[in-house]
Amino acid sequence: LFLLLLPFHSHQMLRKLRLAVVLASLPFLHAFSPSLHASVSSSRSSLSFSSSCSVAPPLRQQPRASVRARNVAASLQMSGNDGLKQQLLSMCEAARNGLDGTGPASKEDFDALVEQVIAQNPTPNPASSPLMGGTWTMKWTSEKEILFLLEKGLFGLPCTSVYQIIDTEAGTLQNSLDFAEDSYLRVGSTFKPGEGERFAFKFQSCGLKWKWLQLPLPPVGEGWGDQVYLDSSLRIQKDSRGDMLIAVKTA
Repeated sequence: LFLLLLPFHSHQMLRKLRLAVVLASLPFLHAFSPSLHASVSSSRSSLSFSSSCSVAPPLRQQPRASVRARNVAASLQMSGNDGLKQQLLSMCEAARNGLDGTGPASKEDFDALVEQVIAQNPTPNPASSPLMGGTWTMKWTSEKEILFLLEKGLFGLPCTSVYQIIDTEAGTLQNSLDFAEDSYLRVGSTFKPGEGERFAFKFQSCGLKWKWLQLPLPPVGEGWGDQVYLDSSLRIQKDSRGDMLIAVKTA
């Protein structure tokens, strides 16, 4: 309308004004169509437009929760079973070796993590594997007799360590509970591996030492255990009474 109201004194002036108004409007046109472009020909003093209808769709930002979940999954995959083992041992420590049950973790979460570790057992036929041999320090158990001595001690002497010594060549297994002042309770048994993960045991000796006093006790009992997880540093065992033992190998 502004151009229509101008007096037509100069055709050249009109062309310049029309060009100036169109160029001034380009930023607003560009805001509505990013692909719109202009070309100006100085020889003909003319203006031409070409526009394409393809507009790039806006990028969708992925939810933070899904990105975080993938990062956690990738981290666990990179760390492999070592990450799960470390998490399990941390739970055992927080549960005070089983004195507080499963500790701050729920029983469901604790059992689920145990099953995750078991599912990645790297050792075929673990009961007959040479990896069974050595000294294994208890990190968690559900066995009531051990937990009683761990909590109450031996006639006033606190328990300092609970471990097993397995000699696969000799076929022996010794359960040991050490107490202060060089006191202990030790139970010796046979160790007979079967096929797969199961082994059998039968108690053969039992001895108790309290300070200076030593007492032989009658060995009573036999049973079996399933070595459901075994590697060079970690054992998970379930036995005929429904108890579970988690132990790490020590020098």
